[in-house]
Amino acid sequence: MEKYTRWRDKGTGIAPFLPPTVSNLGFGTLLFQTAVFSLKVILLLPLFVTYGISHSKAILSWILSFLFSWKTDIIVQGVKRRDSDRSRHYPQKGKLYLCNSTSPLDAFVLEMMAQGPSCFLVPQDNVVYKMDKSQYFSFALDGSLNAKRFGREVGSIKQLKSTVNFMFAEGTCSNGKSVLPFALDNAHLLDFLQLPETDRSATLQTIRLKINGSLVTPLKVNRFKYYSTMYTRGVHFKIKINEAQKLIPLEGLRASLNDDNRFKLVSKTLNVESKRRFVQEYSSRSSYRR
Repeated sequence: MEKYTRWRDKGTGIAPFLPPTVSNLGFGTLLFQTAVFSLKVILLLPLFVTYGISHSKAILSWILSFLFSWKTDIIVQGVKRRDSDRSRHYPQKGKLYLCNSTSPLDAFVLEMMAQGPSCFLVPQDNVVYKMDKSQYFSFALDGSLNAKRFGREVGSIKQLKSTVNFMFAEGTCSNGKSVLPFALDNAHLLDFLQLPETDRSATLQTIRLKINGSLVTPLKVNRFKYYSTMYTRGVHFKIKINEAQKLIPLEGLRASLNDDNRFKLVSKTLNVESKRRFVQEYSSRSSYRR
């Protein structure tokens, strides 16, 4: 992939927009897997109906576990596993959490953790757009470059008092090798939080998400092929809910989303606009298909 060196960070060598290599299944294997998946869906029909009525997170968890071998490993910083309490330590209503973005499934796993109804925020050109989990799923599969198309503009956190709020501050998905520069600067984030620019005491919590590498979506992905990859590779999330830390400077929050490894943060030039140029180059020169 030497031809894409313009989008490889000079310091770390990381190319955050390169998609994973996912081999295609043979026709016979695909046919068999499709038949087994269809049988599982039929067996789960009563649960689908129940979930449609109740929107129970427990039922959704059972469905995902049965269909996609879904596993979630959650760590709360500063809290021993045996002392972890969902009602106190998991994301709370009315608060904002910053998250990294690598896949369409980010919104699903966050919603199952949220202590209340949730919404997902994606900044684009310093404007924040609100989505539900289905809209975010479609946004990520589409290449995650047009938040305005999938979301609705929202002016401040005060409009979101009744939901648990997750902001994907990078503004687009990467391949999980690093964390991209935020698509919202200090001033606009403080304005969204209704805080004065002179406030240096404000804190935020970050949530680091890591999914198995075959399921990251830095580029546009066919929906059917993505479901197929979920089914054949399984879904495994590792999540770390970090302690609250100072909002300013933003680089501190960005580092916490990168497992506190500042040395593996890519250059600020590898942002959303850089990804747009990469997509144009990659689409015209690559034979990659997913």
